[in-house]
Amino acid sequence: QCVFGLSEQYRKKLVGDSELKAMFAVAEHLHMTVSDVMKMSLLEFKGWLAYLNIKAREQRKQSGNTRANNIRRR
Repeated sequence: QCVFGLSEQYRKKLVGDSELKAMFAVAEHLHMTVSDVMKMSLLEFKGWLAYLNIKAREQRKQSGNTRANNIRRR
């Protein structure tokens, strides 16, 4: 049994289904339910996915720059 009593089968489905995972990510970011996300147009949904991907990439880049600067200062 998983956290919150969810079945292992459901957890595996979420982990293996990138589209479903993306819906949960958009819903979390927008503080919406997955049902509400599913009502979005495909264009809006893909726009949010693109935005979240760009944001994550920028954060990783910033994080890498911060680590590199910290190493140089030593």
